[in-house]
Amino acid sequence: MKISIVGGDIRNFYLKNILEKEGHEIDLFGFENLENKEKKEFKLNDIIISGIPFLQNNNIFTTHGDEINFANFLNSISERTILIAGNIPNISCKKIDLLQDEIFLKKNAHLTAEGVLQLSLKETDFSLIGANVMIIGFGRIGSILAKMFNNLFANVTVVVHLCEDFRESTNKGYFTVRYKEINNYINKMDIIINTPTGDIITENNLNHINKESLIIDVSSKPHGVCSNTKNVAKIIWASGLPAKIAPKTGALYIRESISIL
Repeated sequence: MKISIVGGDIRNFYLKNILEKEGHEIDLFGFENLENKEKKEFKLNDIIISGIPFLQNNNIFTTHGDEINFANFLNSISERTILIAGNIPNISCKKIDLLQDEIFLKKNAHLTAEGVLQLSLKETDFSLIGANVMIIGFGRIGSILAKMFNNLFANVTVVVHLCEDFRESTNKGYFTVRYKEINNYINKMDIIINTPTGDIITENNLNHINKESLIIDVSSKPHGVCSNTKNVAKIIWASGLPAKIAPKTGALYIRESISIL
């Protein structure tokens, strides 16, 4: 089967290798920094795999090559095109949005949690055993992180907005507080991990944080932590962790989610 891979992050480069081993013929665009090949004509096949997210700054998201113009992309597809990507806008083709695939999202959440653990070990000078760890949000990623750090004998505090998240977190045995109470606890934390996007950790919250704390924000842009971080010793903007810490596994998860091939 002829497939075009158009942009995306390093996972799509690994995905190309997976699909070629299966016997598919792959045309790759947007990875000029990784391939020593002449630039080819931008002619697309009927099946297209692109990035997660599909668009960034109104063009095709790509991390390892030349910018791919969205208008040129639209001029190269038809109604019979099948586009596989993440956060696909309303365009005239058949769409498979991987960010609507619950199984894929859960697998991605585990990779994100693994990346957070790596950062927590690398960027601190203390043991996680007995460390005070605050996890903001109790969705796919937050619930995995709470279990992971709890199993490492950290003192876990979960911060939630929703009543159902409060019940679920407390039922699983985690010390849980509502978001409006965050300033009563945030100054005691060694590590603070934010998972939701939005106005989550504000400048007011930052004023209560211990300056030796490590903040890890895994939420998507525009992130969930106030950008005015002058009072914070260390903050890591850590969106897109699956592609950064385990791209080969991330590519395999993408392949497993594409059932039409």
